[in-house]
Amino acid sequence: MRIIGKRKEPVPTGKPTAENLIRGAKMNEEMQKLPTGNTTFIPRGKVYRFKTMDEANRFQEQCLVEGVARQRVSARKGE
Repeated sequence: MRIIGKRKEPVPTGKPTAENLIRGAKMNEEMQKLPTGNTTFIPRGKVYRFKTMDEANRFQEQCLVEGVARQRVSARKGE
């Protein structure tokens, strides 16, 4: 497993904590503020199967890059 970044994962407990609920709500609010906050850009209606997590991550990243690029082009055209 690769470790990226320095943020510590919260220790799982048997009960949800208010701190984690607040942290999740803040993250959700920030994601919704993005121009593309309401979509993942992954085409719907298909089942995607991957041999590795790296392959799945590459697919997700590629969909995101293409979707954001399309969004930018349409914003420049004023659509």
